[in-house]
Amino acid sequence: MNPRRGTYRLHRWLGLLVALQLLAWSLGGLYFTLFDIDEIRGTADAAESAPVPIQLPEVLADAGAVARAAGQQVFAAVLATRRGRTVWELQARDGRPLVLADPSTGDLIAPVTSNEARRIALADFIHEAQVVKAVWIESDPPVEFRGGRLPVWQVVLDHPKKVNLYIDPVNGEVLSRRSRKWRIFDFFWMLHIMDYGEREDFHHPLLTAAALLAVLSALSGILLWGYRIFRPRRRPGHPLRDG
Repeated sequence: MNPRRGTYRLHRWLGLLVALQLLAWSLGGLYFTLFDIDEIRGTADAAESAPVPIQLPEVLADAGAVARAAGQQVFAAVLATRRGRTVWELQARDGRPLVLADPSTGDLIAPVTSNEARRIALADFIHEAQVVKAVWIESDPPVEFRGGRLPVWQVVLDHPKKVNLYIDPVNGEVLSRRSRKWRIFDFFWMLHIMDYGEREDFHHPLLTAAALLAVLSALSGILLWGYRIFRPRRRPGHPLRDG
């Protein structure tokens, strides 16, 4: 078989296989460069809150006694400002807050309510908005909050940016901010790494195979270009000799 013709056929079929994926990679890469990462993550729309100093009570409740009263496996007790007040924050080994307690009495503080979650969301979002709903999520979180710690409050805001905020029910921390731009980013990220489930793994055979095919397609294209540029050209025959 003519090597040039064989290379052309290989390039044509490889190009057909990888064209859509190359387009997805290119569109995704373009989108990634258009917006600042803080805008994608929603931190650009988050209000800056002034630090609240810790107010030490005259009598400080014993953290160990508070932990025993909580009845949970507590790894650390941190005196901090949470939800606008000084509290004992009892934490698990991974730093996850388990419960808050009043530092002077040791009384446990109730979790964040739906109304409080709404207030936290509106205070965090710098633009004018209304709360559509506050949803309590204990399992099967939306794709946009995959891997986040549960349970959590999801607060949906009525705003052109289509913002959802995810709020920790213990200490009121805004764990994630999701907007339309983030969801588009996440969609292109999924196409970029070709992980259509968890959208996290970029060490898998499908992505490796697609990248290899893209490399082969590019190399075959370069070979075709070389054949076209450097192949010997036929000289037109002498008119008398051709007669």
